[in-house]
Amino acid sequence: MAHILTDKEIQDIANDPDPPTLLGFGGYQYGRKIDVYSFYLTRKFEEIDKLYPLPKDEDNNKGMKGFLLLCGIIDLTMWVSRFCLGQDYTVKKEHKQSPGGNSVDFRLTFHGNDFLCEAKNWSQSTWIDARTYNDKIKTRFFCNGTNILMILKEKVADVEAMYKIHSTVNDQPINYVEIEHFMDGRNDTIDVNWNLVFGVVQLANIIGLTIDLQRKFTILDCFQMGMPNWFIKDYLEISEKTVNRKAKALGFNRINSAYRGLIQYRHIG
Repeated sequence: MAHILTDKEIQDIANDPDPPTLLGFGGYQYGRKIDVYSFYLTRKFEEIDKLYPLPKDEDNNKGMKGFLLLCGIIDLTMWVSRFCLGQDYTVKKEHKQSPGGNSVDFRLTFHGNDFLCEAKNWSQSTWIDARTYNDKIKTRFFCNGTNILMILKEKVADVEAMYKIHSTVNDQPINYVEIEHFMDGRNDTIDVNWNLVFGVVQLANIIGLTIDLQRKFTILDCFQMGMPNWFIKDYLEISEKTVNRKAKALGFNRINSAYRGLIQYRHIG
């Protein structure tokens, strides 16, 4: 049965002292879909650590991990809501005001409404002063739309304090997807799993989506919703060759320029 979480249920999840397991989260049967994405992100984070291993690379390391985590939260939120990429929603990566102007990490357009999604994978020790806020947050929210900031939950109060003084370029409030764990060099799959689960719950409620927490995906669902091959083969435990064969048999062209354009936002790094 479809279910949208209440504010109390969200708070119960936030206050739960036990982390989610890789068998699904609590009584909500997210199960395998979250686990598959968690293991994928863990592998990608390890690749990022190899690409940016030095202290001078820290900003690139943190930034790319935050980008990928927010991408995963967007993907999973739309999938558990049973919406189709290209039909119900689109996602644009690094949406820019103009060449060389302000940009936001993702612009999610859902049924004609824009959601400006910015990722900040900042540690608890990150100092957020007026300059940091104005350069890294305020200017990200520059056009019409609902502002959404993914950030460590301990940093929300600091951002809010700056927002009350400096606002945002589009003069709209900031909605928060609060992550529990900073994505550092530990690349803990449990931490990733927690951030995805709680991130999906929060993003769904900001957008106002009804989510089916027990939904299981058929291969037809996977194609209709625009899921990537790596997810389909790991989720359904089939080979990529089988994925491609099934897609062709069902009439899905996943190699044309239109489809490649729709999934461009997932190409990070």
